[in-house]
Amino acid sequence: QVGTEFDIFIGRTPSRNEPRFWDKEGKTENFWATIEDLREPVVTFTKERVSDEGIKASHMKPVPAGTVLVSFKLTIGRVAIAGRPLYFNEAIAAFLPKPHCRFDRIFLFYVLHRFHHLAVQQNLIDPAVKGDTLNKQKIKRLLLPLPSLEEQKRIAGVLRLVDEIAEKTKRIISFYEKVKKYALNQLLTKGIGHSKFKQTEIGELPEEWEVVRVSEAHEDISASVGKVKKGQYKSSGKFPVIDQGAEFIGGFTDEERACFQLPVIVFGDHTRIFKFVDFPFVRGADGVKVLKPKPEFDARFLYYALQNLQLPTIGYQRHYSVLCDQKIPVPPLEEQKKIAELLSALDRAIDNERRYLQGLEKLKKWMLDNLLTGKVRLPQEIDKLLKEVFYDAF
Repeated sequence: QVGTEFDIFIGRTPSRNEPRFWDKEGKTENFWATIEDLREPVVTFTKERVSDEGIKASHMKPVPAGTVLVSFKLTIGRVAIAGRPLYFNEAIAAFLPKPHCRFDRIFLFYVLHRFHHLAVQQNLIDPAVKGDTLNKQKIKRLLLPLPSLEEQKRIAGVLRLVDEIAEKTKRIISFYEKVKKYALNQLLTKGIGHSKFKQTEIGELPEEWEVVRVSEAHEDISASVGKVKKGQYKSSGKFPVIDQGAEFIGGFTDEERACFQLPVIVFGDHTRIFKFVDFPFVRGADGVKVLKPKPEFDARFLYYALQNLQLPTIGYQRHYSVLCDQKIPVPPLEEQKKIAELLSALDRAIDNERRYLQGLEKLKKWMLDNLLTGKVRLPQEIDKLLKEVFYDAF
């Protein structure tokens, strides 16, 4: 039971009506966390800070670095570790180990990833108008699994290893995305192997290149492609549905009027998202334009040229007319293909890393569900590996 192992400390919020209680200029080290700040495993910096006067007036105390924090109101179960002495609001609880506490700190951090699940399972959650919530007494009554300290460290070690690999993968993705952004700009303005340039209405370009409006580069074939309303999407079906959402495939359908004039570019008329599609599909009904590149354009090159545009936003309105009025560079067809291949290689690298990251996320979920319930036990032999990887903690 949580209350036998930890003192639960709930944060406070100084009055918003007293500007002097808040350190708007960042002069102090009084970092004050909300649920929004609990997005990284370790919280070192926060969006807001409180003033010394606010701390005194509200009788606030910080928790020390290394304290495990969990949200228990509105958004239940967001977990982080304080990377420095922290203040926080009343939607966050700190788990302060008692002198006889038998929990490894990192194990506690991971077992609290199942905080919401365990609270629901133990009927501790109270429904509220703004969302589910708990209170201090119910948190203290929460039952947590408690393996031996040796097994706690083993479980925490493998989960930490997966997390660190995932973080490195995110950094690789971020690096590739920055490289692609730079390459996109360079290749669409300098081209490949050019030494002579000219000034155009969209800036300096190689002499051999032309400039056209987007309306001249494609044909709108949207009307020839079947469409499906979002409420009619299926989890499986004859054709995928491509809509203007962030996910590449929105769902599936058995609608027969699919797009076979491939490849095409799908444009989100509201979201301004572009998707290159080279397989039969049906379009989502709301705000989806299907653009067929004209013969003098390589389809992938046009996709990248459109991606590189800085389309102005006009809110959640239709942007197709704005898109058509934009101007893009047009290299000779062979150079278009070379540029497209270089950028496609970067996209493939990014996609590979994203798939790898998704696999790590699924692995972590499986581990949380199985290692923290005792369904799967780790062999002692893994301790040697963990000592080599985490010499600081094992």
